[in-house]
Amino acid sequence: MRETLYKFQRDLPGQRFKVSLFKAYMYMLLQALVYLHTECRVIHTDIKDDNILLSPMPDADIKPFANYCKAHAQPRYIRQGDDRVTFVSYDEIYGIRGIAWPRLADFNACFALLPDGLCHLSPIQSHRCRAPEVLLGIPWSYKVDIWNLGLLMWNLLGNTDLFENLVGDDGEYDAHVHLAQMVTLLGEPPPLLLKREQLCRERKLDGVIVNPKGKECTTMNEYWGGPFFDEEGCMIRKELIKEREDPEFWEELTDKDLDQFLDFAACMMRWLPENRKTAAELLQHPFLFHED
Repeated sequence: MRETLYKFQRDLPGQRFKVSLFKAYMYMLLQALVYLHTECRVIHTDIKDDNILLSPMPDADIKPFANYCKAHAQPRYIRQGDDRVTFVSYDEIYGIRGIAWPRLADFNACFALLPDGLCHLSPIQSHRCRAPEVLLGIPWSYKVDIWNLGLLMWNLLGNTDLFENLVGDDGEYDAHVHLAQMVTLLGEPPPLLLKREQLCRERKLDGVIVNPKGKECTTMNEYWGGPFFDEEGCMIRKELIKEREDPEFWEELTDKDLDQFLDFAACMMRWLPENRKTAAELLQHPFLFHED
């Protein structure tokens, strides 16, 4: 395989995908999720640009690449403290021809999709990619992957993250800040989600787990630093809710493309996981087929 999607995007003009290429990439990633969820019965749980690799180089490029490797020492990273050496991939590979297509990779954090609608209860996902049900300590399933893909599409098309600077006063990740940004984007969470959160606050885990701040926890609510909402369903730290401006890339889309893009995104970015479309349903969305 070639470089990660993150590295590939850094070399694009403006570090943004053109709409036509973006649609093609989204279509293929959705196909990957259909296969993963329906055939493999697996939840990836960590879909992000660093975990998507580009397709292998064509056979005609293997020999030139081998010659390039002979002439250039492979880049390496030496960790301070113990001098551990890690060989890293080439950031740029010259002379490679053809179009690079995405391949979903890195399944070391995946979970089995449980039968009969059963769900998992554990901390998953990178900080900026975390789905609301995970933060609220609610059992989760394959719709966390749909949330991740919804976040990824904004980054590919606009080179912007929907959720940024997710840290508190101590400089560490803060779930209160993250949820406040979700409220800014999606509005107040529905009562049904808040009811689930209240019911799960005291639900015990199978054992003690240590959260990122080093605290031993027996519930997911404790792990993430909750509670986040009071008994009336109001956010406890409502001062964290800020106004959000529309991203600049919206101006570069046609009116029809923008309307369809926002509807496409809304099908994935929903508070309630059951309201997010499946990958198979998203493959039928008109945004993917509208010609520029």
